[in-house]
Parts: sequence; structure tokens; C-alpha cells
Amino acid sequence: MLRFNSNALVFLTALIVSTTFVASVSAQESAPAAKSNTQNRLPFYFGKLGVTNSQRQQLYSVQGAYESKLEALRNEMKALLKKRDAEMEQLLTPGQKLRLQELKTQTVKDAKKGQQPAPKEEAKEE
Repeated sequence: MLRFNSNALVFLTALIVSTTFVASVSAQESAPAAKSNTQNRLPFYFGKLGVTNSQRQQLYSVQGAYESKLEALRNEMKALLKKRDAEMEQLLTPGQKLRLQELKTQTVKDAKKGQQPAPKEEAKEE
């Protein structure tokens, strides 16, 4: 049978208990933070600046103040791009429209496979 030093046994027990306690406290603290971090992410490089928790919360507040305006602009930009593309497509011949649809379909298939888009074709002068 193995013999344990009583000091080693006490030390190991204390280590296990403290590790378990720290892990449970850490998990409880990070659970709310995990939810807020999915919406609140610092801009690129800000995380490497050593910002304090107070600064971090202020940065999140500034981001939140602009988010609805930015979302409205993103939606407006999507609508403008869709309108532009529709106008441009109206200038194409039926054959060009068909080829455009084929290229779009192929790009989606390639993206699902994780491949790069096919190289651009040379523009033909008419």
C-alpha cells in the first residue's frame, strides 16, 4: 500500500479545492461576459492596448451609440448595390445575362467548397 506524507496530502487537497473554486468563480464571471462579448468586440488592435475594464465598457458604449446608424447605412448600401446591379444587368444581352448567372452560381459552389473564385476573364472589346 502506498504511504503518503500528511503534508503532501493536505497540500494536494488544498490545491484541488482551490482550483475547483477558482474555476467555478471564473465560469460564473465569464458567463455574462461571454454574452456581451458576442455583441461587443473591440476594434482591431484595441484588445492589445491593455485597456482597463472601465475603458472597455466606455468603448462598448461608444460602439453601441453608433451601431444603429451603421446598421441603417449597411442596409442602405445593400439596397443601392442591388439597384445598381439590376441597372447594369439591364445593359447585358440575354447570352451575357445567362453567363453572368452561371458565374454567380459557380462562385457560390466554390465558396461552399472553400475554393478561390475562378480567375477573371479578359474583357472583350466590341
